[in-house]
Amino acid sequence: MTVKRESLARSHAVKVGLTPSTYEKLRFVSETLGMTPSAVAAMAVSEYAASKFISFNTAEKASNQAIEAMVPHMAQLFQSIADKE
Repeated sequence: MTVKRESLARSHAVKVGLTPSTYEKLRFVSETLGMTPSAVAAMAVSEYAASKFISFNTAEKASNQAIEAMVPHMAQLFQSIADKE
């Protein structure tokens, strides 16, 4: 059974400058994959953005959980400081 991926319309363009060396590598990869350099670049950017999105969200959730776990302890500490005054 063949699973078809839904094609999403690409509505946003981004222009990037590449060094000649990087462009040659991109061209080699695109020829090897039978894709255009633009398609390979779009795929690379999409994968990178998805990976960073996941990483940043994970880090933010961990930070928020750590802060929430510290709140009761900090409240107790601040109360003990206030009681000493």
